[in-house]
Amino acid sequence: MFKPDAEESVPIVNAAIDSLLIWIPTSGRAGFDARQACGDMKANCLNYLRTDTLGPPLSDCFEKARLTGMTLMQMDEVRTQVAYQGARLVGAIVVRDACIELALAEMSRIIANMVFTSREDVENVQLTINDAFAPVEEEVADQMDSLTFRSLIGLHASITAYLVETARPLPRMLQWRFTQTWPTLVLSHKLYADAGNADLLRQENKIVHPAFCPTSGRGLSG
Repeated sequence: MFKPDAEESVPIVNAAIDSLLIWIPTSGRAGFDARQACGDMKANCLNYLRTDTLGPPLSDCFEKARLTGMTLMQMDEVRTQVAYQGARLVGAIVVRDACIELALAEMSRIIANMVFTSREDVENVQLTINDAFAPVEEEVADQMDSLTFRSLIGLHASITAYLVETARPLPRMLQWRFTQTWPTLVLSHKLYADAGNADLLRQENKIVHPAFCPTSGRGLSG
């Protein structure tokens, strides 16, 4: 990479690493390995850029950060912070897009390991993924980078298909509304003539205390 491109890329990489470090724990083996990788990246970033060897160590930082237990929202915040970084030269634009794409790849791996008990949670994750992929897909398409564009579209499609299949066996939901507050056991009995769905109602509606339900929410269709 040319020197001006490399110098403009350094703050972008540092922004990505700093965002990862916010969520990496300061204790434990996984946290140590991730912080060591991030420290090496910050110390040698310019050299990696000048010698076109940035890819593997940068990918390693994202992967080790994910393995510390980062959540989907935390990794999406890293993506957002990188997307805010300005880039003028071609090399810097490529580096910024690469950081975003690494974050998207790690978000996909996080989703693959998530356990869903609520159809609403699946829908919320799908919205998050759509919002994350849309801007970078549009930018890569404008750059006429067909190989990267096909990879992004393929990954996006795979996540969507996975979420659809994950949501399929989850109970379908309908809206309910009452004029007063009921405990989950009473609510379940009123809706289904069976108190056995109380826990499912609590999970689906994110009820803090089972004795105090909201007057409206979502319930199992049957």
